[in-house]
Amino acid sequence: MLSKLTARKQQLIKLPIVLSEPAWLHAVYIKDFLFAEMSDRLNAVLDASYRALLGAPDADDVIHFSLWLFPASGERAAHNQVDLCLSIQYLDGQPTLLRVLLKDE
Repeated sequence: MLSKLTARKQQLIKLPIVLSEPAWLHAVYIKDFLFAEMSDRLNAVLDASYRALLGAPDADDVIHFSLWLFPASGERAAHNQVDLCLSIQYLDGQPTLLRVLLKDE
């Protein structure tokens, strides 16, 4: 798979992904700490982040994406759409990390 990616994407997928606090609280954290469910939610965010990165044009430094999750309250009546963006962060002109933010941050 790596051989089919552009040089830029090969570089970017090696970077750490960091969630902002609002993104963590909205997309991963749940009030009644349930490790297995929080793990599933975090996995969903990471998976969606990588898929968004791989599907975006190379020139994009901010990539918008969405995923559907149960609300953080723990209710199971319906899924909520969570709108996020993946921002490529730079230091001295070099990409250093991928930051997941809420779309409105």
